[in-house]
Parts: sequence; structure tokens; C-alpha cells
Amino acid sequence: MKKIKVLFLLLILFLVPLSIINASDEAPIDSSVSKMIAHSLKKSIKEWNSKEIHEVMKRQYIKMRLMDKQGQWLVPELATISQELLPTDLSPQYIDNFIDKMAVNAEKNSYLKKFLDQTKLDNFPKLKEKMQSEEQYVFPDVIAYALVLDKFTKASREDWRVLKACYHHWKDQSRPGSGIYDNISWFQLAKLFSVEAAIKKMIEFHENPQALVDNPGFCSFLLPLNIWEAILDDFRKGNFDNGICGITLANYGPDEQINEATGTGPAEWSKDNKGILLGIPLAKKWDDLYSTWNMAFVSDYSDFPYKIAKLIIPQVGDHIKNDKEYIYNRGIALYAHVHHAYFGYADLIAQGKKTIDWSDPVLTEQWGKINQESAKEYVAELRKLCSH
Repeated sequence: MKKIKVLFLLLILFLVPLSIINASDEAPIDSSVSKMIAHSLKKSIKEWNSKEIHEVMKRQYIKMRLMDKQGQWLVPELATISQELLPTDLSPQYIDNFIDKMAVNAEKNSYLKKFLDQTKLDNFPKLKEKMQSEEQYVFPDVIAYALVLDKFTKASREDWRVLKACYHHWKDQSRPGSGIYDNISWFQLAKLFSVEAAIKKMIEFHENPQALVDNPGFCSFLLPLNIWEAILDDFRKGNFDNGICGITLANYGPDEQINEATGTGPAEWSKDNKGILLGIPLAKKWDDLYSTWNMAFVSDYSDFPYKIAKLIIPQVGDHIKNDKEYIYNRGIALYAHVHHAYFGYADLIAQGKKTIDWSDPVLTEQWGKINQESAKEYVAELRKLCSH
């Protein structure tokens, strides 16, 4: 089988423009792997209309405990922007365009493309089987979740008070006895607390903008800590190559020392004062490496299609526009995602159900090996600049 050119796996889901696929129920016999995947995606949502899109998205907000089962917002600040978060008039064409945006952004990630270009679908028989047998109910749900996560992240970035309101709401919803802690690992618990700490600090900066100016090293500790949590979990699972890639990311995190060659410098406000910029060396390259590293890390999880979504939604994946704001948007998306995931696990336990199981150890291992190679390329480019 031919090598998969851009857009196989990022997410098996939605990274191929659907406009190139014909409308029949049968995939063309001579289709490339990418086209067959896109065809499957189109089949899974081809009957959607605006009302159905709205209902599937609403289920995601209910799972996140931001809306009750009657469709009422549980956070007043969200009710005021309801049409923005949960539009009633989204068309299938809108979703097509949404998918295309993610596809374009993925193509611009040279490290991710390196993995995709060296990948063959037949290498992952378990994943291939899951795609064929479960696509009809997994794909639509993940697409709806990506839409919700993108809109929530954008709204929180545009108005930090939305993020603050949800922070306090989720703190209340996550109190002991809520069920959120019943079926998560030590890593997932640490992730929740560390991301929560970063979000709290971001809110404090918005409440007192001068505090960020006085804290130019913001995230120089929190971000590497967050990465090291994943590194240790990778090592625990035997995913050493990807863990080593993570060490590179942790070692070359935010640096407040000004270096025009690498782009490092103090944390600062974006021009519109809505986002926080971090002085990460070669930020665009670092962002790209972080993205493919984290995708490989979460590919080890049974429900990884949902976890990869948080990395490829336009509000996060389109970091080329402002590469230094990548972590700010990524942090908001991750914060929302952990609540979607952990509350979702609690719901499954209460219902006596299990999550999907799409993980494939072969996929994780191969992805990690290529990521380690990419990490070496990043370091070599950085050292070359610093030597001049």
C-alpha cells in the first residue's frame, strides 16, 4: 500500500477535505487511504442537518457539566453567548469548512507530516478494524466535540471572564463525591491539578494585568512540569522514544532571557491584551514538535480520537498566526478537555458502560520513534542559530 500522504491519522477523523469525495455510499475501489478515511467521515455525517448538529453538540456540553439535560446553561456567563457556543444554524458546509481548516493547519506541521509520510495503514490492524466497525457512531461524536471545544476555547480567549466563571463552576462540580475522581490514574489527577493551577494564574493576571509584567518567567516552571508528568507516564508504559522527545520540549521551554535569534523573551500580553505570549525558542518549531509529541502520547489511550481533537481544533492548531500564544490557547482547550473526559468517565461508570478502545501500541511506538528523530532536528536547528 502506498505511503499515506498528509492527513492519515490526524485523526482518522477529520483531516481531509470532504469535498474531494463523491457522495455514494461505496468508497471508490482505487481510493487512497486518505480518501477512504474521508469517505467514511462523510458517510458518518452525511444525513446531518442543523438541528441534528445542534443536538449532538449539546450532548457534549451536558457531559462537560456546563448544561443540564433540559438544555439550560449552568453558567450564566455562557447563557449570554449561547448562540456563539451552540449555534442553531450550523450547516453541513460549515462543518466541511471546519474540517478543511484543521487539514490545512496539519499540513503546515513539518514534524507531523514527517510521521504521516512514513506511515502505512496496514501497520495498524487494530486501528483499521476499529475504524471500519465503529466509525458510524464514533466519528460524528468526535466531530461534534471538536466543534464544541473550538468554540469554547475561542470564547474563553476572547473574554477571560468566561474562563473564570467556568473555573469556579468546575471547581464546585469536581468536589469529592462528584465521581470525577473514581476512575482516573495518578497521571490524570496530576494533570487536572497542574492545568488548574495554570488556569488560576492566568485568571489572576487578567484581573491584575501588571502581575504578568512582574512575572516575566510565567510558565517557565509550570509548562515543563506539565510535560514531565507525561514523560514519566510515557516511561512507565514503555514509550521511551516519545518520552525522550518530551524531555527536549521540557528542556527548551519558555525562557525570559531575550534572544533575537531564537525568539525567546519575557512572557507578555498579546496586542489585544486577551492572550499571553511565551518566549519559547523557535516557537513555531517547538509548537509543531509539541503537537505531534502530545498526539503520540495520547494515542496510547483507548479514547484517543477525543484527546487528539484538543490539539487540532483551529483555535489551537492555527498557531502560525501567533506562535507564541499557542500554549495559552492549548491550556484553555486542555482545561476544558480534562473535564469533558473525567466527567465522561464518571457517566460511563454510572451507566455500567465502557469507553471506546481505539489504542494501538504499534501506532504509539512508531509515532514516538519518529518524534524522537524530529526532536533531534529541532535541537540541531536551535544550536545552529545559537552558535552564530
